[in-house]
Amino acid sequence: MVGRELTLAVVGIEYPNADRARSNRRFEIELCAPGDPVELRREPKNVHDRFAVAVFSERGIQMGYLLPNARRGSARSLERARNGRPNSRG
Repeated sequence: MVGRELTLAVVGIEYPNADRARSNRRFEIELCAPGDPVELRREPKNVHDRFAVAVFSERGIQMGYLLPNARRGSARSLERARNGRPNSRG
């Protein structure tokens, strides 16, 4: 699958991660360059928002969450990409 580029706002960058090292989200974002791949992970067991989508760097460090208004379209795009269907928005 060929990668697609999306520009999305990430929120929650000021919070520490729950990992043992309490990794710093803002620092991880500073290590990233435009165009670096990220991983979007749904979190249906998130106690604050069962529709939450977490954003992780290619190093596996969480950088934050997608805004609620951005994640619906992003989730659809992810599902289409996984199933080999093109994105209807181009």
